[in-house]
Amino acid sequence: MEWRTVQYDNQSTFTGYTDEGMKRQKVGCLKLASGDKYIGQWNEGMMTGLGKYSFKSGDEYCGELEEGQFNGNGFINNFIGGYVGNKKHGQGTAITSDHVLTQTWKHGRLSASAKSTFLEHAKSLDLRATLLVKFTNIFPHQSPETEADYTAELTTKEHCYPSKCVYTGSFFGTKKTGFGKWSHPDGDTYIGYWIDNCKEGWGTYKTSPEKYYSGLWKEDKMSGWGVYYLSATEYYVSEFVADRKSGSALFHKEGEPSMYQIWSSGKLISEKEATENEIAEFEEVRTYISQKCETIENQNT
Repeated sequence: MEWRTVQYDNQSTFTGYTDEGMKRQKVGCLKLASGDKYIGQWNEGMMTGLGKYSFKSGDEYCGELEEGQFNGNGFINNFIGGYVGNKKHGQGTAITSDHVLTQTWKHGRLSASAKSTFLEHAKSLDLRATLLVKFTNIFPHQSPETEADYTAELTTKEHCYPSKCVYTGSFFGTKKTGFGKWSHPDGDTYIGYWIDNCKEGWGTYKTSPEKYYSGLWKEDKMSGWGVYYLSATEYYVSEFVADRKSGSALFHKEGEPSMYQIWSSGKLISEKEATENEIAEFEEVRTYISQKCETIENQNT
């Protein structure tokens, strides 16, 4: 097994590991003459394992591959779900600016589509976050080029910053990457996942024992489904985009009617008293998020 750069007759280039027979193995990057690029795992000359396939158009698939094709779970653009032979297959979620749809596909053909429940939407975003975390654990360098980049591993340590903030967890070089706990001398804490110093995936940020956010993060901001606790008896279950409530939300305050709200970029658009069925649907999401964050914390401590 040797690390090398191979230039093919079709003007494609591979940089990574090859065996004596020049078959691509383990990890590496294939740059195609078409402008497409794949960074990820290989086996017997074929893309197999976890990887990112970037198209010249700007679209990017991140997920599982087998024998050179998208096979397994992955996401591309607004679709998160299953693939077989480069085609959508099985259940997935299509997310647009207007709708979130749970779909069933059979070898690239849509066979069923319906509005997603809030829990189905949350689970699809969970899948996306899980795939990103897995990819980062394998390839902590976000733009690997050299053998050292591809074989780099996360380290675990405790670091105290000049601000007196303390981080205990995984690093890639000097950047918080992977799972870790951050604490501020004023009492704020964050426990969850990071990529390149940014909160990413599942995590819980607390400003006090009773005031905190648990849910999904993207690029250091609350993004996806989460629960924002104002106190032990008052909370929002909501969709968030870039730290702002955006989409459907339930506002609960003990002793008062729960309110079904619609938000847009942090502005309340409408609200009404929630029905029992609506409350139950939001509470399913709250339970799922609580269990998810608790499980992740327990697995990493």
